[in-house]
Amino acid sequence: MAVSDNIALARERRLLQFEAAKFIAPLVGEGGNHSSLTWAALSELPDWCRWPKPELNRLILVAGALFSLPSIRLWIDAKKIREARMLIGDKTFELVMANKSVPQKCTQAASNKSVEQLFFCSGAAVLLSSADEELQPYIKTMLPAVAGKLPFDIAALLMSEALNTLTTINHMVSDDYTDNREKLSESEEGTL
Repeated sequence: MAVSDNIALARERRLLQFEAAKFIAPLVGEGGNHSSLTWAALSELPDWCRWPKPELNRLILVAGALFSLPSIRLWIDAKKIREARMLIGDKTFELVMANKSVPQKCTQAASNKSVEQLFFCSGAAVLLSSADEELQPYIKTMLPAVAGKLPFDIAALLMSEALNTLTTINHMVSDDYTDNREKLSESEEGTL
């Protein structure tokens, strides 16, 4: 590799680290202690941390659905299944249900949480657990309530599957995620 290539790579790495530091600074807060962060950890800041809120929420929901997949396959409550479909979109739901990579040990105990709460809490746990440990305290502040911590290998697998699912959906002509979210909001307003 030429010296100029090494310089260009070093410059690119420093730029990414600087962008990550700018992102992390507000999460630390005024007077917060971020002296334990290393430049190496900042290089590992996941891209999804900088996604717009709607896209990040969609990733969280899909990761939560994948984590809950073994349980979802056992659901017999049509209302819960319909809610899951509306939350993530019919086509996304079908891709999640067809997924063969999710280990059976990824499962949720019976819960009185709504499907949305279940997916958000589980998905937040997946995202957080897939991030570099040094960054987790900062990333946690930008996520909804996290339902525990997962082993890194499982979290990384679920994140990969969630990102692959969203990539597949984004390449499809149309998904009904947005329409379904609007319908779900309207139906919830009618029940209040």
